[in-house]
Formats: sequence, structure tokens, C-alpha cells
Amino acid sequence: MSDRRKNISQLRNLGPKTERMLSEVVFFDADTLVAIGAVEAYRRLRFAGGGVSLNALYVMEAALRDIDWRALEPQKKQNCAVAQGREATELLSDSAVFAAKRPFSTKKNPAQKRRVQ
Repeated sequence: MSDRRKNISQLRNLGPKTERMLSEVVFFDADTLVAIGAVEAYRRLRFAGGGVSLNALYVMEAALRDIDWRALEPQKKQNCAVAQGREATELLSDSAVFAAKRPFSTKKNPAQKRRVQ
């Protein structure tokens, strides 16, 4: 048995950026992530102010299952979200909150004309 530990970026779906973020909250290798779990890792990232979305939780959960993150079942996504303390209604509002934070122009596009009925 080798003493060499597997890097987080060697797990499926996870790259160097995720590895750096997790190292800042004391996840230095894949064994630690496996032992603690995706939900706790996500909580720690959120607490540290990492600005992570629920997709990060899903990606880590899928990595621990060694499946593509898009193959994670909707029920498992729901269970992960609830396990980390969020209500299902918050899941639906995530995209609306994100959209509200993006800068946008209030000027109307002159190419678009209103139809009068």
C-alpha cells in the first residue's frame, strides 16, 4: 500500500480550481474529501465565503461517486441540497437571485418594437 495520497484534481469532475478552493478550507487530498463528504465540504466553502453555487455540491458528490456530474440523479441533487440545510424553494430561486445580481441595461433595444393590440 502506498503512502501517496490522491490529489483532489485527480477525481472525476474536479480540477485545479476546485482543488485550490478546497485546500483553503483544509481539504488537501481526495481521502479527506471522501472522509468528510461533499455536503460538509460545500458547507465549509460557503462559510469561507467562496461564492460557490449548488453546482459545486453536485460536482463534488458526483466525483465521490465517480460519475459525470450531469448524470447525478435529480433526487440525489435534492437530497444533497436538503442535507446541507437549504429548502427546496430556495433551489428554484437560485437562478433568479443570480440573474438579479448581474448588471444589465435598462435601455430598450430600438430594434424591438411594441405591437399594439
